[in-house]
Amino acid sequence: MRQLRYLLFLLSPLLLQAQYNCMDSKQALQASSVPNINNNAKSDTFDILDYDIFLNLYGIAQQEFKAEARIKVNPKMNGVSRLNLDLWKLQVDSVIYPGTAGSHTYNDSLLQIDFNQALNPGDTTSVWIYYSGYPQGDPMNWGGFHAGQGYYYNLGVGFGSNPHTYGRAWFPCYDNFVEKSSYQLRVLSKDPMRPLLSGDQITRQQMGDSIMSTARLNESIPTYLISFALANYQFLSDTVNAANGNLDILLAAKAADTSNLKASFVNLKPTLLAFEHYFGPYQWPRIGYAATTVGAMEHATSISYPINLINGNLNGEDIMAHELAHHWFGNLITCETAEDMWINEGMAEFSSHIYTEQVYGRDRYLEIVRDNAWNVLLYAAVRDGNQHRPLYGMPHEHVYGYHTYQKGAMVGHNLRHYMGDSLFFSSLQQLFQDHAYGNLNSNQFRDEMIRLSGNNDLQDFWQDWVFEPGYPQFSVDDWSYTPLLGRVNVYLRQRTYAAPNYFNSVPVDVTFFKADGSYETRRLQHSGKNSQHLGLLLPFEPVAVLASYSGSLLTATGYDHFTIDQPSSQGQVYGGLTISTANFVDSGSVISMQHLVSAEKDSSNPFDFRLGTRRYLTVQKLNLDQTVLRAELRFDGSNRGMDQALLQNGNDSLVVLYRAKGSQQWNLYPYQTKQVGSTASRIGSFMLDSLQSGDYVLANSAESLNIEMVQPTAENQLRVFPNPVKDSVTIQSQNGPQDWRIEIITPAGRTRLDKKYFAREELQLSMERFPAGNYIIRINGSDYPIVKI
Repeated sequence: MRQLRYLLFLLSPLLLQAQYNCMDSKQALQASSVPNINNNAKSDTFDILDYDIFLNLYGIAQQEFKAEARIKVNPKMNGVSRLNLDLWKLQVDSVIYPGTAGSHTYNDSLLQIDFNQALNPGDTTSVWIYYSGYPQGDPMNWGGFHAGQGYYYNLGVGFGSNPHTYGRAWFPCYDNFVEKSSYQLRVLSKDPMRPLLSGDQITRQQMGDSIMSTARLNESIPTYLISFALANYQFLSDTVNAANGNLDILLAAKAADTSNLKASFVNLKPTLLAFEHYFGPYQWPRIGYAATTVGAMEHATSISYPINLINGNLNGEDIMAHELAHHWFGNLITCETAEDMWINEGMAEFSSHIYTEQVYGRDRYLEIVRDNAWNVLLYAAVRDGNQHRPLYGMPHEHVYGYHTYQKGAMVGHNLRHYMGDSLFFSSLQQLFQDHAYGNLNSNQFRDEMIRLSGNNDLQDFWQDWVFEPGYPQFSVDDWSYTPLLGRVNVYLRQRTYAAPNYFNSVPVDVTFFKADGSYETRRLQHSGKNSQHLGLLLPFEPVAVLASYSGSLLTATGYDHFTIDQPSSQGQVYGGLTISTANFVDSGSVISMQHLVSAEKDSSNPFDFRLGTRRYLTVQKLNLDQTVLRAELRFDGSNRGMDQALLQNGNDSLVVLYRAKGSQQWNLYPYQTKQVGSTASRIGSFMLDSLQSGDYVLANSAESLNIEMVQPTAENQLRVFPNPVKDSVTIQSQNGPQDWRIEIITPAGRTRLDKKYFAREELQLSMERFPAGNYIIRINGSDYPIVKI
């Protein structure tokens, strides 16, 4: 499932988003803060074997809705005579019982059916329920029944409802995650309206100006995953040679949208094949997508897909992939409770990242997962009640929140790292075979992955990444190399961000760089605060050793790796620094890392200073023997700024400290110039000349420092706001009209806008067409990082 971000952010400017992704099409508002309702208990009494649902939608345009449901049940205990079904605000016209009639009552939410005799296991029976009215949407206008623009359909999740499962909006049922049944759907519609239905091949019978459409789904699913979508659809049929043979594809859209549909779904087949490669065979009778107006939802074989994304480009392709991935995570194996929702949504969002590795290549995949992780670190707490949360046990109002989706995807990637590709994917493939059409909770997911892989370290993984909040960070405190023996010693340190404990049994990637910039990566096991790894064989003498560079394990560190092959200025995305050439001589590269943790002050350090607790930075130059670099380190002490604690009383005592490596003491960096409007300014920057390899941190100091403070140049006296930006960004000159060259640069370094503007004092740039993420706005060569939400 996904939410419509553009609706969401019109309602809440604080909801920051990293990319145009699944979560954005599923959740329109935060749900109310109430306890989760576990509706699973009903399933202890009866097993609902099959639903046969008939919908008379001939007059749906006039809000005429009539329906009947035949529900086949089997008692699961002795002596039961009452069947309690969920049905939301519809009119029950009659109930027909087998044999001698019983009785029923209905109160707009619960249909209570009393049989005339007690039933025991094996006494399979059916009831027929005839009902009418007009189906409801959920209180937040996302799930339930939708009617508009000639589309009529259901979405099976209600964000304002408790429980979130929302099949009860249109048929009587056990509305929970664990009751799984087969279905037959029959829909009567007025020609030319035709539905896409969950199930196998849809048969249609023309009856005058009416059409009867029928489909059967023998695979067992919960009530929130069954669907109908009705419109004046044109159907695009195709097949793909899947693992289990030719698989039908059926796409439904109005005639005017079919060309765009083909273009937007050009990678549907490669995506399906990618998921089969990773997760095993697609175990459903069909792939189906229906164009709808609001929201993307993973209904089995009949995915609802918002018309806004059927636009002829690939901007929503990750959403297409996410919903298809649910046919493994969510549909084939379903979370047991709402508190386990990360199994459905987090792993499907991870899947919407990993398909790119097959379709676009490894570099694209790593770019996506790194960007997602960075935005999790920055925004997950802000999005979900200003609190870092564990994945399991999410409260009702945040079940479909940022942690569940985006941190869940980050954790999926990290689980792949802990296990290694071979065990990770083979274990998942066997898991889907062993638990097909069943349920898993978080503990069972852990236990099964341990059983299938034999990797007992996953106990620690689940405890650290699923059951507790926060993130680890790893750095190389020190290292040494013995050329004669070809051996290296490495000393690792762990720090944590918003986590209650150190992470244990972590396979940390440590990268050893050669003088020419090439490198090798080794995986070292780490637990607790410190670990040492002695006598590692290495066939070359390294010039640098860094942890968390590979991207295989996502931690509380982000980095930029800049190529220096000409005079240039390159803006930061993750690494915290804008780096430029002060004197270009030779080519090489520079890595800028930003760690979102506190860098401790050694108790023996004699200097009087207080380190910033939110971040420190690492710079590593590679193969740059003569080129001189300078960097701009920006600070932000505003109410939401990362350096707020250091700037409560202005910037007068703010300095930059430096150490060559983690085992050394912090000291004043000698080549720094502060750029601020005044000593009271809480936003500004430091220019760091003759940039050196090592660690940097902002600090308050009472020492007599003699730091040069300069006013920003006229060129840099610009306001770029708001940041984050939703619809448009304003650029405002503080010195009257100017000529500007404006560039907008993506995190991958691609230029999306390059335009000149003349004699302008203020300029407004629309950002609506840009996906959410981090961007650089370059104005006359100066870089201004912004976040698009």
